[in-house]
Amino acid sequence: MVALVHPADRAAFAQEILRARTTKSGFELTYRLRCKEGSYRVVEDKGYFFVDRTGAIVHAVGFLVDITERLQAEEALRQSEARFQRIATNFPGGMIFQFLRRANGSIAFPYVSPMPGNSTR
Repeated sequence: MVALVHPADRAAFAQEILRARTTKSGFELTYRLRCKEGSYRVVEDKGYFFVDRTGAIVHAVGFLVDITERLQAEEALRQSEARFQRIATNFPGGMIFQFLRRANGSIAFPYVSPMPGNSTR
């Protein structure tokens, strides 16, 4: 299994597995795992050990969740928000706002960009 872990993640992977085995407690890791075709996916790995009466580990249970797309979506959202903030902050001679009309007829402005040269909204 360790051979499939990205080389940059192996030390942390091995350290966490050693800690979990030594303490016989659960483990939770996030690391890159190599697929058959050679690409890497980011996974969350959670598990725990079963021990016998003597305290020896007799069984391990765990599961992997591929979180690659979630991390990519989070990064895309961060980049989009940063672009929007740059536009809103540098919008020449005006402002950007979000207008919301609720079902009950009330209105709100959940977002109003700062006016150039004015620190208040």
